[in-house]
Amino acid sequence: SGLYGVDTNVQLAKEYYVWASDRGHGLSAYCLSNLLFKEACSNDISTEEQNTLQEQSLMYLKLSAERGLAHAQHELGVTYKQGYSGVQSDFEMARYWLMLAQKQGHGASSQILNDPSRWEVSHL
Repeated sequence: SGLYGVDTNVQLAKEYYVWASDRGHGLSAYCLSNLLFKEACSNDISTEEQNTLQEQSLMYLKLSAERGLAHAQHELGVTYKQGYSGVQSDFEMARYWLMLAQKQGHGASSQILNDPSRWEVSHL
């Protein structure tokens, strides 16, 4: 049983998130991104399905960031900085998204932007 005694139904949740996201709701796009990413981490699906889910997750993360959700902007900035989720590391894009989040008061984005050691490229 889920919250408030309502049964958990991931498929129905995805449908509602898609519906709301299609109508401009940034938080729904962010929640959908997280749900898809969690599914992509499953060992019960093929690599191809994992890659598809990861691409969809990134698409909804970008959408929520573009709609102004600070936490999504932060997460997207970190994704670009680290090169996560199949994204090529891009410090310029990382700084762009982290600065947008910082402007909204996102403390973790400020910490990353203001710490030069986090921007050093390691030479392994």
